[in-house]
Amino acid sequence: MPSRSSDPRTCELLIVVLLIGFALHVTAWFMVPNGLIPTDPDFLAQLYASSAVTVFAVTAVAASYAFTLVEQAEAQTEAMLRNILPDTIVEQLRQHPGEAVAASHPEVSVLFSDIKSFVPLSRSLGVARTVEMLNHLISGFDRLAALHGVEKIKTIGATSMAVAGLPEPAADHAARQARMALDMHECARETAARFGVTIVLRIGIASGPVMAGVIGTRKFSYDVWGDTVNLASRLESTCEPNGIHVSLSVRDRLDGAFALTSRGAIEIKGLGQIETFTLVGPAPTAGEAAA
Repeated sequence: MPSRSSDPRTCELLIVVLLIGFALHVTAWFMVPNGLIPTDPDFLAQLYASSAVTVFAVTAVAASYAFTLVEQAEAQTEAMLRNILPDTIVEQLRQHPGEAVAASHPEVSVLFSDIKSFVPLSRSLGVARTVEMLNHLISGFDRLAALHGVEKIKTIGATSMAVAGLPEPAADHAARQARMALDMHECARETAARFGVTIVLRIGIASGPVMAGVIGTRKFSYDVWGDTVNLASRLESTCEPNGIHVSLSVRDRLDGAFALTSRGAIEIKGLGQIETFTLVGPAPTAGEAAA
């Protein structure tokens, strides 16, 4: 974790003020009593006292200002860290600086999302408009992650990855991702209408064990890896347009709280034939089912 360092201007200002204060003190102590201006001894004592008080007052003000700048720098560093890393990971780095941060998590749900045919879409929009559109969409996803208690891991272009159930365990991790995925499609529709484009969003969700940790020393990041991550990525890439493709493990953990349709056994690269499902929405209530 990077060290907390104050603004270089703070140190320079403090050194200058201290040097000025020291010079004033030396002048008051040595030069005035040595007879530059014949003066009453009592006046000299008062002059020295006032000079000393002035020096210490200026030094105190400079130190106070310096500490204020340091606190502001630390607050900015803290905010940046918490935008990059989960809060609990930041605390671990503070308590154990220099130590590797890594852990296994037996029960999480991983979500991947991507915009189909993003390159042609970005060409039609142009650079500035594409960045504006992506910023609007990803900012919406960030708000949804905070709303549903999901940890955003990273965004690469139009691809996003988020995990529920880490670094703090959550018994309802699959349901959190299901709710977020449904809201992500609504967010994509709103963004598409705002920018006058068609956004085809594909989402894949898988549940199971993962490993997670802080990668790198300078431009570091909190990353997640394992078979569950790979499966979620494969589910996203084989997802139907504007669908939510989930694994059998996700279906089992949702426990009837959501409506799903089976896609049967499909070929997943590196995994062979596995049974998957499409998440449709919340399960109908008893009254809706009867109607």
